Amino acid sequence: MQFSLKLVLFLLPLFLLASCGASVDTEALVGKWQGVNLDYKQQGGLVDASSSYYDFKTDGTYTGTDISGTPESGTYKSLLNTLYLTPTGGSKRALELESQTAEKLVFNINPGAIPLLLTLKRVR
Repeated sequence: MQFSLKLVLFLLPLFLLASCGASVDTEALVGKWQGVNLDYKQQGGLVDASSSYYDFKTDGTYTGTDISGTPESGTYKSLLNTLYLTPTGGSKRALELESQTAEKLVFNINPGAIPLLLTLKRVR
């Protein structure tokens, strides 16, 4: 009985955590996405992000250009509401999903700190 109670108390927060926020739909993520803007929430300004793009493949790989204009390719994985990008030869980055529709993605590219929202639109 005591073991069951401990198990429930351990698992309950995990289920609650998993149910919070939107999850990354990786099937809908596949395709090419063009940057639209960066929204600096604390400073209240939008910056053009049209030089960035990501092309997500069904095999878990991607190619693209990051917000600084640097070309990259690597792998991606999702866990709950976070998309993890691991560029070849680089460090893993976490993008926290704010919203996802068939035509638009919004990621917080600075999770755990001052929000920096990257909006992407589907190109194909």
